[in-house]
Amino acid sequence: MLLKTYITNPRTFIHREQQNPDISRALVSMVSLVSFLVVAQLSGYSDIGVYGGLAAELISWARVTGSFAQRVWVMVLGTLAVAVASFLGTVAGGNMFAAMAFLLMVAFLSGMARGLGDHGLTLGTLAVILFLLSLFGPNTLAIAEKRAMAVLIGGSWAIVLRVIVLWVIKPQLPYDIAISKPWTVSASMMGMVPQLSGIDEHEAEKQLNEQETNLRVAINELLPYLRKGDKKIVSVRRELLKVVRAGSRFGSTAMALFYEMKEVSKHERLGFIVPTLKNTFQALELAASTVGHYLMSRSTEDEELLKIRIERCENMVVILRKRLDAANLSLYDKVEVLKVINMFESSIGYLQTALTWAERIDEKRRQLSFITHFQPVVSIRSQWKNTLSEFTSESELFRHSLRLALIATFGIFLFYSFEIPRGYWISLTIMVVLQPDFSSTRLKAWDRVLGTLGGVFAASILMHFVQFHYVIFIVIAVCLFLFFYFQSRNYAIAVFFLTIELVAMIDLNLPYEWHIGLYRMVNTIIGGIIAVGATYLLWPKWEHVKLSKYLALAIKSNKNYLAQVGFELKEKTGFHSRLIGLRRKAEVSNLNMADAFKRIKYEPGANKDRLKLAEDLAFYNAKLTREITSFGAILPGISKEFNYSITYNLIDECTALLDDLAEAIENDQLICVRHSFTRFFIELENKVHKTRGNNPGNDQIIQKELERQLMDLDLIRSQLDKITNEIAAMCNISGNIELQAIEQN
Repeated sequence: MLLKTYITNPRTFIHREQQNPDISRALVSMVSLVSFLVVAQLSGYSDIGVYGGLAAELISWARVTGSFAQRVWVMVLGTLAVAVASFLGTVAGGNMFAAMAFLLMVAFLSGMARGLGDHGLTLGTLAVILFLLSLFGPNTLAIAEKRAMAVLIGGSWAIVLRVIVLWVIKPQLPYDIAISKPWTVSASMMGMVPQLSGIDEHEAEKQLNEQETNLRVAINELLPYLRKGDKKIVSVRRELLKVVRAGSRFGSTAMALFYEMKEVSKHERLGFIVPTLKNTFQALELAASTVGHYLMSRSTEDEELLKIRIERCENMVVILRKRLDAANLSLYDKVEVLKVINMFESSIGYLQTALTWAERIDEKRRQLSFITHFQPVVSIRSQWKNTLSEFTSESELFRHSLRLALIATFGIFLFYSFEIPRGYWISLTIMVVLQPDFSSTRLKAWDRVLGTLGGVFAASILMHFVQFHYVIFIVIAVCLFLFFYFQSRNYAIAVFFLTIELVAMIDLNLPYEWHIGLYRMVNTIIGGIIAVGATYLLWPKWEHVKLSKYLALAIKSNKNYLAQVGFELKEKTGFHSRLIGLRRKAEVSNLNMADAFKRIKYEPGANKDRLKLAEDLAFYNAKLTREITSFGAILPGISKEFNYSITYNLIDECTALLDDLAEAIENDQLICVRHSFTRFFIELENKVHKTRGNNPGNDQIIQKELERQLMDLDLIRSQLDKITNEIAAMCNISGNIELQAIEQN
């Protein structure tokens, strides 16, 4: 289905690949590697082809961000670093102690490079791989220079294919991708809502969390363009800020709509309007995706198409209101749909904001040259400064790097001491498997061992029966592409193809015997066992020890978020920008909790009952975040005349309770005071009855105003009811407090 979509709509494929290069990135890496191997073979330098080929492959695969100029600079420095690693490996190969000393340094710096981001991890791994391969003789200075030169050439070739070509063709591409990606992700979130509302809530939560992570990553990639420090005569920082805020709010509203659609689906009498709601979701998704296309292409056609699709969304909302009014439903039944409609109208407002400010960006960008065009305020020096600040015993990155260096060096010690054939594979496995935490290492070790065993077996058969180099080149290209394809989908399968590729490359010019494959399989198992044992014994990082701290932080983040929403409601500011930062902190805290649970499940010593309790609390806390987001999303539609102090008091009660709950969890204390929300909802109900009796003369103007007040009050009361239910569930699960929230009939 995906291939059919790409064939019938190549523009969709190009747009998707520009924002998330997957297939194109794999193809560039494949071309970089295979073309270098073929040239090396034809020119008579096949003995060093593997070094330049690996450099070309992994440097072209490194996920480097920033402007093209910054990408080139980072990749040039990375190429120089891995060339030095290859040189040192060759020089030290004939002496065990020299090899151990140099590997200790290379592996430690490789681990610290993880702090630079994904590209640091890739380039650091490449440096260790080339160092280990270079240990093979002959270990002369001339050979060391040849291998280092091959790495430099391979890296340069990768830079040309991966960056220089795009830089010449479309110099503003990094900026275009950064600004359009949040809208593309938000569009996808909006389109997912109708489908997710009909599946298991926990599974839907999982998929929402993934999309939420993608949105946060997209916004983080745009942040360098929003930082102060742009000294150009023409600055677009303000315009960019407006566009990205609109995209962030659009995505958050999509997440809030998920829970509202769950509520709508529970009302049988609202079934008649569900198809129209789904059509509106589809219209909003198309409009948001068009925003992404317009920000990328800046074409008049996309601008006009966006205006048409925004108008269609507005028409869908008009149809929804007419159908709802014609249905003659009670106010209680209308409220759920009205909240959805209000959020639809807010989403349309964000689309219109994006269109307005994108047009202004387009006007200003014509005044800038392509050289100074929207360069992000990012300093490579500052990145290194942040990494250097990790050189402390308290740093988890520092401890991981030191552990990695010591264990990889121990693997080399085993290799030399026992003269193990292909013994470098022990350290190579350690380098790939060893992660900062125990759970990730354990899981990766299992996948790595399974994939490597299968790959070694398949590669052994291949190398035994196939002797023609160009056939092996084809196999290497296919396996490399499949490795990149499965890397984010199934790690064990990805390792299977990676192993075939590496074995074929490494043994291309070496005599091969069947028992070499057996040695490599044994070395992989040894390396995996050592890696898991090292994570357990050397400075382990146990997530379950920090469980209470994670939970308390997530609950406090929601408390601050809810308090700010209450402030915005009271002050009638609509949707202040401060909400974005607090919402982001709450969402990040929830994501950190979800990641921590994945690691804690495989940690020895974790209390299963305590873990189950924490998971339930985290689940309801994540739901609370989204209910608060839903509350914030309806604020722009609330009348300026709304003034019911009891709602503000109820919000204060909720925030105080969350604060008490967070403190109790963090300090493992029991809360003795029992809170109740019942009296607040009773007072709200009395307010409703009193308001309804304020028009004894049935004046039509007064009646419309009263209906508006009642509508606003019912919207807020309904949302506060959901918020208090989530807080009550959290307190009841903890076993420390019993709460009662009024259930509406």
